[in-house]
Amino acid sequence: MPLKYEHTQKAKRPSFLSVLFSLVLASSALLFWLLFTDATAVTIGIVIAFTLLIGTMQVMAGLKITIDDNFIQIRCGITVSKKLLLSQIADCRPVSSDRDSKGAKFYAEYALAKFWNMQGVELTFKNGKRIRIGTDEPEKLAEAIQDAISQTPKAAV
Repeated sequence: MPLKYEHTQKAKRPSFLSVLFSLVLASSALLFWLLFTDATAVTIGIVIAFTLLIGTMQVMAGLKITIDDNFIQIRCGITVSKKLLLSQIADCRPVSSDRDSKGAKFYAEYALAKFWNMQGVELTFKNGKRIRIGTDEPEKLAEAIQDAISQTPKAAV
């Protein structure tokens, strides 16, 4: 299916939690090395620590949003992904977030997928559920979603 919209928002700076996690992993690897004299145990500990670090960095690498004929796909790094059916979206509008957080969050009013800014697009589904997607180009994303919704066949489920 041809893409109607694609945008990747790259991480501008590491988050406090990823820096803290990196320091904890490095400290744990050093402590592991000091406590155990067995070279195999030290090697395993260091490999595990750096594998976790690289995995965390990949998840925090960027937020990619794509729209094709049937879906909006939200992808955070290489592991976290969510597909939303265009035919189930009732409304879409640019918003400014009142919550200063990063990553995927779930609140009573809506779910939030955002990265580094306070702007985004709020999707309202036909069942009343709402999702907010953070982006550095909310007007452009909202316009692309509205265009995709208007071109989506009504029979698509």
